Amino acid sequence: MNPRRKKKKLKVKKLILFIINIIIVVIIILFLIKFLLKNDSKGNNPNNDKTVERLKESDNYNSKYKNVYKEIEYTNIDNFEEYVNSLLDKGYSTEIINKILKKYDSTKIEYIIDNEKMELENYIDLRNFELENYSRYVEYKNKNNIDYQDAVTRVNLNLDYEQYTHTKEIENPSDIDILLNKYNYLPKDYVPDNIVDIKSTTMGAKMIKVAADAFEELVAAAKSEGGFSLLATTAYRSYSFQNTLYTNYVNKDGVVNADTYSARPGFSEHQTGYAVDVRDPNVSGTRLSDSDYDWIKKNCYKFGFILRYPKGSTPITGYIEESWHLRYLGVEFATKVTESGLTYDEYYDLYIAH
Repeated sequence: MNPRRKKKKLKVKKLILFIINIIIVVIIILFLIKFLLKNDSKGNNPNNDKTVERLKESDNYNSKYKNVYKEIEYTNIDNFEEYVNSLLDKGYSTEIINKILKKYDSTKIEYIIDNEKMELENYIDLRNFELENYSRYVEYKNKNNIDYQDAVTRVNLNLDYEQYTHTKEIENPSDIDILLNKYNYLPKDYVPDNIVDIKSTTMGAKMIKVAADAFEELVAAAKSEGGFSLLATTAYRSYSFQNTLYTNYVNKDGVVNADTYSARPGFSEHQTGYAVDVRDPNVSGTRLSDSDYDWIKKNCYKFGFILRYPKGSTPITGYIEESWHLRYLGVEFATKVTESGLTYDEYYDLYIAH
């Protein structure tokens, strides 16, 4: 072999070995960094060191926990040392204890300590988890075989109680984002301001002006883009009007059946002035054709409306599917609700109430 060629080949081998060695060194360094970071998260940082220091200085030091104290991050709250030992005595992991001490005030920490150990690892990171509802979550989840998030949301909505029990009067009835359902009601004498006629209908329907104006835009788009006519059959209803309507339904079908499709007085979205029922006057035997409904479902949010009682929502809303019932929220808000894929009840609890 040519000496020059042999020398060149040797250089290539050395270069390859050098590169391999560099890669190995980098891998080792990354592994060490990861190990050190993990180790720090378990206690080798100033906050965790302070926990050990505080416990040793207090009368609450318990030698059986000496190896876990360093995994608890110090939090500057009263009775920190007592809380740490009490939560450890309860059997909570250091990971959950860190979350408890960071998330809750003294009242709630003491509530956790005073009650039987909870499965907080399944709940504490859920944004709408309410500590005082824990036992209700567990019972409802076990009874209905649903996941933790659904259990929390549905219990927060009071769905573990019978309809029209544990009800609450809405404090700010004119707010556009209020949740009106079978557990939240409007004052009997509430009448929204700025109610105007919906110009595109001859049936006397009225809405709050901003909603009425948006509805006219929806009507125009349905005609030009969807190729169908959209008519408001009823919108704002007073408490007394809803009372008469509901009573008639009860006399006809009984309370149980009436409650599936009609709201009791005070519990109707129509009293807010933000709800409207629609139909296509050119379709017989039904309010909307399938193509009408598909277009509304895909486009109504662009004009600030949502489908309030969509298909499959009965377990949450308590009402049958109503493809014709629209609720005005404004474009930005309606877009968020629509994109979430949630019912308004669920969205409200997750992103407004919490």
